[in-house]
Amino acid sequence: MNIVGSNLPSKPMFFELAIDIPPPILTLAINPRDFNKTFTKKVTESRIRPRMRNIGSYMHNFDYDELDVMTCSGSSAMFYGPRGLTTSGRTINTLAFKNLKSLVEIYRNNGRNYNTHVRRGAPMVTGGSGLIKSVGRVIIAYDNIIYKGSFDSFSLSENDQKPFNIEFNYQFVISDTIDVRNP
Repeated sequence: MNIVGSNLPSKPMFFELAIDIPPPILTLAINPRDFNKTFTKKVTESRIRPRMRNIGSYMHNFDYDELDVMTCSGSSAMFYGPRGLTTSGRTINTLAFKNLKSLVEIYRNNGRNYNTHVRRGAPMVTGGSGLIKSVGRVIIAYDNIIYKGSFDSFSLSENDQKPFNIEFNYQFVISDTIDVRNP
């Protein structure tokens, strides 16, 4: 894993895919505005018919807990290109749009390995309509903690008050947490 630990004074958020051929690690240009992690305890209760009077009529099951869920929201950096602030040329010329596009591509891949074998002389299409060979995980590193899991939802929106930025929100289901501070 390449993203374990960072010596930077402020801890940025890193994204990586745990797949066969991962793209370069993505570092968000701006840290998320909101970061929340929730934990849900799973307790079920069922009613049973006691056979004797001194046995309780309810049974409590303490199963495995629900997976933790991370919710984040933030904003892209400003779309500043060679000609200054821009919205029309942002897809080609701005680093902020390329950074946001990489985040969307990580969400769309969501840890999938695609089949890349050759079929009838032409390589198969990867992504979108390609065949999934196996499923890996998305890795997010933030504030010396590494989260492994997958995206549950992701949304983008534009705001008239900030015309040169794009807002993002995502929900991430955490299957494994590694605290780098306490090895």
